[in-house]
Amino acid sequence: MATYDWIGDAPAVAQVVSFTVNYGTGGDIFTITINGKDVSVTGVTSTAATVAALVIALQASTIPEFAEVTWTDASPELVCTADTAGKPFTATAAVDGGGDGSIDASPSTTTANAGPNNWEADNFKDISDGSRGTLPGATDTLYFRNNSINLKYGLGTACVALAIYIDASYDGEIGLPATDSDGSVEYDEYRDRLMEVTTANVILYVGQGQGSASSKIRIKAGVNVDFYVTTTGVSSDDAGALEVLCDGNDIDILHIADGSMTVSTTGSDQIALVNMSGTSSLVVRGNIAQIVTASVLDSALLDTYANVVTMTMRGAPLVTVRSFATNDNHSIYGGTLTALVGGTLTTLLIAPGGTFTTEGMSGALTITSTTMDAGSTLLDSGANITFTSAIDLGAGGLNDVVLDLGRGHDVQKSYP
Repeated sequence: MATYDWIGDAPAVAQVVSFTVNYGTGGDIFTITINGKDVSVTGVTSTAATVAALVIALQASTIPEFAEVTWTDASPELVCTADTAGKPFTATAAVDGGGDGSIDASPSTTTANAGPNNWEADNFKDISDGSRGTLPGATDTLYFRNNSINLKYGLGTACVALAIYIDASYDGEIGLPATDSDGSVEYDEYRDRLMEVTTANVILYVGQGQGSASSKIRIKAGVNVDFYVTTTGVSSDDAGALEVLCDGNDIDILHIADGSMTVSTTGSDQIALVNMSGTSSLVVRGNIAQIVTASVLDSALLDTYANVVTMTMRGAPLVTVRSFATNDNHSIYGGTLTALVGGTLTTLLIAPGGTFTTEGMSGALTITSTTMDAGSTLLDSGANITFTSAIDLGAGGLNDVVLDLGRGHDVQKSYP
């Protein structure tokens, strides 16, 4: 149960790998691939001539991924060296043409990539004795604090720490953007972009303490992860400072006191509990099955493509819901809830100061039970809502609420 600090000061070492080439008896095409892009040559008379031809073609390539590597001839070896020490690359090879030539499908590693931005043991310090050389284990605690060193590479290696603290005093970035802009020509990033947190029931604490906090943290979450977000830095894009990919795993607790966050998924996951306050911002998108319970307070902003089974709004939050499901129950004690898609909402309570609107909605929404207290607002100018039962005005009357149901309706009293 050790505690580790991310230090990020390992010396930068350029990656070196090599492919063994065999010309065979001729007629084959030799191809090197990076990021789904190819450079190919037809075998030339001998192994040595073929390696030489590969080097010429690879060095001349204007494909940006290939331009990050220096290709040299050590026949029968094709040697590949990263131009930037500490920045890895992944190349594969294939041979085609029906002959008996060959090339390694995956290269042999002469020198592994290393550096201050890499997930490697030398970048972590055991705070009990200052030792290096060990990655955090499944019962350990990991801190990112008091530095600005980005963690960018080796992210496919699982982070198995039991608790992870990314304090406000850490203002580096974790993970990679979708586009690599290091060179003169951009390309879609092909390296692992997210820090993989794989241990079940991990707790991540983000933004505790003093500091400007990180403006970009990219996490691939394991099973039943809890997030406690005190604050984040200011994100430079609309994805938020904290990006989380569930990828088939549920989130138990997501508590955001302040800051910006996006949760997405490629599977059918759920978030059990969302608590938002302050000026926090959360976008939930992808195939998230549902948010079970949400409490949205103060001036928080929630935009969800997942339905919310039970939601309570207080203060002046702004909530956009893009999915509804039977048994959803929403209580608006303050703020505005905008419904943008149809479906079924079981219970809607709009208290004084609360607003429910369908402006911009596509589709039809059925609400089983609707209650409007005096001082509440319901806007449905496009007549998207079908009310299964009469709107309950409680002890108030029509003059006590703002109610826009569009045109062409009859109004009839209903007595309890």
